Amino acid sequence: MRAVGLGFPRLSGRCRGGCATAALCAVLSLPGCGVPTPESSYIPMDDGTEIAIDVWRPGGATDNTPVPAVVRLNRYWRDYELPGSLPEFIGKYLGSVDWLNNAGYAVVAVDVRGTGASFGVATTPWSPREVADYGLIVDWVIAQPWSDGRVGSVGVSYEGVAADWLGALRHPAVRAVLPTYSYSDVFLDVSHPGGIFNQRFVKAWSDVTALMDRDEVSFLDIVAAANPYGLLATFIDVASAALLGVRPVTGAGSALADAIAQHQDNPSVFDAAAPLEFRDDLFGDVSVADVSPLLGAASPQRTAAIQRVVGWLDAGTARGALRSFNTLDADYHVLIIAPETHTGNYRADAYEFGDPRPLRRTEVINDVWRAVPFFDAHLRNGGAATPRREVRYYTYVERQWKTTAEWPPAGFETQRWYFASGGALSRTAPTAEIGADTYTVDFEATTGLDNRWFSGLAGVPIRYVDRAAQDQRLLVYETPEMTEDVELTGHPVVSLQVSSTHEDGAFYVYLEDVFPDGKVVYITEGELRAIQRAVSSDTSPVAIFGPYHTFARADAAPLVPGEVAEITFDLLPISTIIRAGHRIRVAIAGHDADTFVRYPAEGTPTLAIQRNARHASWIDLPLKSRGDLGPLPETLPTTQLYTTALCPTASVLCVALPLACWRCRRRRS
Repeated sequence: MRAVGLGFPRLSGRCRGGCATAALCAVLSLPGCGVPTPESSYIPMDDGTEIAIDVWRPGGATDNTPVPAVVRLNRYWRDYELPGSLPEFIGKYLGSVDWLNNAGYAVVAVDVRGTGASFGVATTPWSPREVADYGLIVDWVIAQPWSDGRVGSVGVSYEGVAADWLGALRHPAVRAVLPTYSYSDVFLDVSHPGGIFNQRFVKAWSDVTALMDRDEVSFLDIVAAANPYGLLATFIDVASAALLGVRPVTGAGSALADAIAQHQDNPSVFDAAAPLEFRDDLFGDVSVADVSPLLGAASPQRTAAIQRVVGWLDAGTARGALRSFNTLDADYHVLIIAPETHTGNYRADAYEFGDPRPLRRTEVINDVWRAVPFFDAHLRNGGAATPRREVRYYTYVERQWKTTAEWPPAGFETQRWYFASGGALSRTAPTAEIGADTYTVDFEATTGLDNRWFSGLAGVPIRYVDRAAQDQRLLVYETPEMTEDVELTGHPVVSLQVSSTHEDGAFYVYLEDVFPDGKVVYITEGELRAIQRAVSSDTSPVAIFGPYHTFARADAAPLVPGEVAEITFDLLPISTIIRAGHRIRVAIAGHDADTFVRYPAEGTPTLAIQRNARHASWIDLPLKSRGDLGPLPETLPTTQLYTTALCPTASVLCVALPLACWRCRRRRS
């Protein structure tokens, strides 16, 4: 069954044909706005499962002119089926394929196993069986007469993880992968940061993908409800009025219905994830570590060049990407950390209050991803690009891009700030034998509905409002006013010496910038579930930036009520400027309502944060003096429209025409 929802009035056949079709066809006839038809087919895997693919070859390409190919491994349908009166206009070609075709690359769009129009069962995201398919798909690509034998991959979100996995296979034909806004360590980056279940996101993502696997367009109801902002929300509403479902494979008869019937056996991701408490708990028939490219791959060696893009505030992707950068053995590995949401739809900057700022897809691809030059360097002219390893990152407040060959970057001093009486942070270690602050966990405390942990749902905006009111629910400590501008870049590490009235709980530590007028801006955060507190003496198999927690069931360490324990962990990385006259605040919570599961499930813990000579609590901050930077821009230029790389006329008509039809329909009624 194909359901269409969102409450947007459906365009009647007469209205669609009379108002929209003529105008859209006129637009499509404009230079640069035509949409070609892909070569669509099923290809068999080694177990007989048929995988749906579309091949978009660059204009003028023939079997006699082989070209390199870029594979896109889709979880969210390789393309859409639209009414005949809407020729391919709002499908996935524009914005996902056109820029690669225009650069001379063939694009192979795939519905991964158990999704879209492909057959099979999706037992878990990025299952070993699904990942094995990736290599077989590359084998098929390089056997085609139009292929020159060189393959790259690009992907956003799920596709990005798939591109990362494709690089991990070390297939000799795969020369370059460009994972964007992807998860290197699924457990820590998104599903269980600090061992705490990200219930809201996992439930929404599970519901969306379950509907998509049944070919039901009502998944857009969930996306639209999470994204009530401006033009993009309108676009989603319009899309729901026109979208029919996943694009069938051309000429395949009833194959789509047969494939969707097999998807009924896809297990619920939420039902499988909700019972997980430890990294080694089974998620279906594998662990979450097994489906993470950083942890599950057979070797850290990579033969393909890697260019990875993440957002500072996009869940835990920045830390995961930095761990990958310091772990993987690749001659070419460039990491770009941008001020963007998941998928790069919006700018993500807690210092900017107000409505989220949409970003142009063309600018993200060209200016942030630098995608075409990357593929050109590795898929053309023999692919002999100069080895390169660097992190290109954005510094908030200063609004500058910087580059370093190592991470953390050189030149920063780790300053230890101790928790002190009166809610102070002091550079001097405590000398008193007694000193503690009690805090009863407030289970209504929240970072809101637009926080970093939910943007993975279709790249919805990330927005942190002034934290001053919420901080009244938390236990806070502050530095004195900064006497000069300082840069904070890297991974803060916190150590809490704490006792609790309960065996379990969750510890959230927020780092904040307190303005002279009292406004409080979110900088970053870290969290750890109490029973995950054990610090291992073993060597971590991958790079880390703080104490090594295995998150293994065998290492669970419940608190002993009333007994002081050490809770130490790293916060998510960030780069920002703290201006002179501002203060740095540490705010401690025991829950983030609306997002995470409650720990403990029952009861209300009272915590005692120790700050004495025997049990000193502290936070380490990577800081560097910047003197007086002078006036810095407080806002960016006027927000630009979100255009998804359409031609200028189409960008407007894409939204304006359906709205006009809606008004027409209302007048007729």
